[in-house]
Amino acid sequence: MLELNKKTSMENIMMINGIFNRFRIASNWSFMACKMLCICFIISTVAFAQGSSIGRLVPLDPNWTPLSHEEKMLLIEQSTPTINNGNIMSNSARQGGDTFADAIAITLPYNGSGSTMGYANDYGPFDDNSNMVCDWGSSSYWGLASDVVYKLTLTETTNIFVDLENSTYDTALGVYDSTDTALVVANDDYNNLQSFLHCDLPPGTYYIVVDGYSTSEGDYEIMVNEYVQPEEVAFIELSEEEAEPGDNVSVAVNVDAAGYMVTSGLSLVLNAAEFEFAGFQNHHVDFTGISLDASFDGWSMDYNNTDSVLYVAMAGANGVHMTDFGTMFTLDFQVNEDAPGGDVPVDVVHGLLNANVPEWQVEQGGIWVFGDPTPPDLPPTEFDLLSPDDGSTVFIDQSNLNESTTFSWEASTDPEGNDISYAAVFYPNINLPDGSQFFVGASMNFLESTSTTIPHQDVVAALSAQGATTGWVNWNVVASDGEFFPALTFFGGHVEVPNSDNLNFGTGNFAISLWFEHYGDWDSLQVSQQLLVKHNVNSDRYEIQLNRMDNGAVELTAYVGDDVMSANREVHTDHIYHLVLSRSNGLVTMYMDGENVGEMTSAGNTTSDESLYLGMDPYYGETFYGNMTDVTMYSSGLSPESVTTLFEDGFQSPINISEETSLVAHWPMEGDNQDPESNLILEDESGNQNNGALSGYVWFWAVQTGNYIWSTSMRYLGFDISNALSVDDISVPMEFALHQNYPNPFNPTTSIKFDLPNAGNVKLVIYDMMGREVRTLLNNNINAGFQSVKWDATNDFGKPVSAGVYIYQIQADGFIQSKKMILLK
Repeated sequence: MLELNKKTSMENIMMINGIFNRFRIASNWSFMACKMLCICFIISTVAFAQGSSIGRLVPLDPNWTPLSHEEKMLLIEQSTPTINNGNIMSNSARQGGDTFADAIAITLPYNGSGSTMGYANDYGPFDDNSNMVCDWGSSSYWGLASDVVYKLTLTETTNIFVDLENSTYDTALGVYDSTDTALVVANDDYNNLQSFLHCDLPPGTYYIVVDGYSTSEGDYEIMVNEYVQPEEVAFIELSEEEAEPGDNVSVAVNVDAAGYMVTSGLSLVLNAAEFEFAGFQNHHVDFTGISLDASFDGWSMDYNNTDSVLYVAMAGANGVHMTDFGTMFTLDFQVNEDAPGGDVPVDVVHGLLNANVPEWQVEQGGIWVFGDPTPPDLPPTEFDLLSPDDGSTVFIDQSNLNESTTFSWEASTDPEGNDISYAAVFYPNINLPDGSQFFVGASMNFLESTSTTIPHQDVVAALSAQGATTGWVNWNVVASDGEFFPALTFFGGHVEVPNSDNLNFGTGNFAISLWFEHYGDWDSLQVSQQLLVKHNVNSDRYEIQLNRMDNGAVELTAYVGDDVMSANREVHTDHIYHLVLSRSNGLVTMYMDGENVGEMTSAGNTTSDESLYLGMDPYYGETFYGNMTDVTMYSSGLSPESVTTLFEDGFQSPINISEETSLVAHWPMEGDNQDPESNLILEDESGNQNNGALSGYVWFWAVQTGNYIWSTSMRYLGFDISNALSVDDISVPMEFALHQNYPNPFNPTTSIKFDLPNAGNVKLVIYDMMGREVRTLLNNNINAGFQSVKWDATNDFGKPVSAGVYIYQIQADGFIQSKKMILLK
């Protein structure tokens, strides 16, 4: 069982339901995610820029003094040179003005270039949001560098965009209203060098200030234009077909353009279309032709199938209304007699309607050939939860205290005949006396059978400990034809590991190894997600992140100091990747699943005085959505042979490489099976005490190596112990148990609970990580019952002990059990 850290109950249940739904409709999610990513350049750039509203913590420029309002007003121009489309129309040799008074006037559309080098720092910071017209955010760190000014006069309300393309430095943009020099729009895009603004501005004169983040300055290219709403989106879907070797098969090209190119509420007529298809050319199929749908009667069609692309053109005098689209035509193939089994992709790569390029949202298709190898591995079959009934309540009193409630479900089967394993997931909540709810922390129970139980004594103990008499649990079950392995799931949360010397490698060798699965979930404005990062606000850092490209592809990027490289292989969902970043003698190599996917030479400094973060960049808010497990860090580089060994051994395996001697941190991410409070800490098993703290939406969870499916719905079960006394007064435990200390971590006092079914001698001892005895808490006869003892972090001589990980062990009537706890100071 893996316990998960506690959160507010309803927030967690809503988030968890979202996770359930994502797993349960994985195939639909992939299409929806694709649709969300297939956006036009302007819209994607807007989203790109809007993600920049999170400030960065750097000191203000000590030499910068803001202008007063009176000083600003003195800078308002009387007359200015005019520039249009990048061509200076006066004798001025400068590409922009230094102040409002000599700002270069531009008209729409405008494209130019320049440099902020050599200019003065007249304006900024862009931190006054009191007069903002568009809420792009503001920050005291935007606009502290040299700046260049342009003047734009609008005679009517205009939706404009300003884009600093191909910039060589970290830019910032501010727009001021000339009437009162008030800042009305600002942006600094931390995700890339160029900044972007998009806003409806009322009639008037405005000053566009090209500036920098903090003291950044350099070359830039600027584009100022009126934003035109793109044409409505059109959908295109290629069907998925199955065939045997030798079969003839047709892949349907379906187009939905009902909302595309609408004029006065009426859909326009299609008279011509062009498409390009690819993917199948290097497979064992022959393209035999095209069958046009009957609705395009009288149309002509032509095509040209090359080694890489199939070009299709169609036109007709009798136009077809966009609203009437469905299957436009089919692509016809014959599968070769000797075709191996597997997928033959048929992908659309380009499309025109009436010589216009829609904002396409695409679902690709293809042919699945049945043969050798076998068809794709299918997920387990659907199954229902059986008992208890949804919405029912279990009433616990003295008559059934020593009984249990059984949770059962239907068996799922695997189409390929593989064994099925299950994970029963519970989300217990307690109704506290003050009317609030306490989310205990989710837990997973890994099983081979189709049932599990919750002892009533455990329910009473949990409720009584909170002074409560009622609670409830949401539960669900996931079936898999593979194996479950412990992991952390990140859904916007993170882990913080405090800075320590052994996590800093300077310009020397180091290596990071981890396993991860990306969910494919992105916030609407998000373009980066962080796997691991340790950096100052300057260049001292090492980090690994996922970046979403304009075309929706996701790539891995690594930073070592100021040096950066990206993998030559994309990251996809529904795959558990092994990732290694290793530096040996100045050569940095990135590996994915044992394969070298990128190299660079770097002597970048990796030493930072900041914490190490998993799942988030604290400065830029780049949170990770996915699973991560078995993270290790080394103070030496890894050889290619060692990388291969780690990949082939798999996650949660013993480390069997020569570089193990340089291990500085190891987080297996196995969680704890007893108390959710202990799951607030990620324990380092290297012995270097690089323990991390869980925060936000991050839980101990599981990854699995096969296909999976959730039960058809989540169920609710209530508990009521109103007619039962506390466990201490009713009965004695049925078996020995040692519970996780609480709180954990602690400073300086913690409680240790244990259950004794029989009276007798109990010895409870605290040891350090070297096995040395620190404190004997108990060594005497104790009555049967639910017992507890406190430790105040002192040794047998009454002196305080140092911070670190300790072991506590109980011995009673032949029962021996040990657990870890963490003392923080």
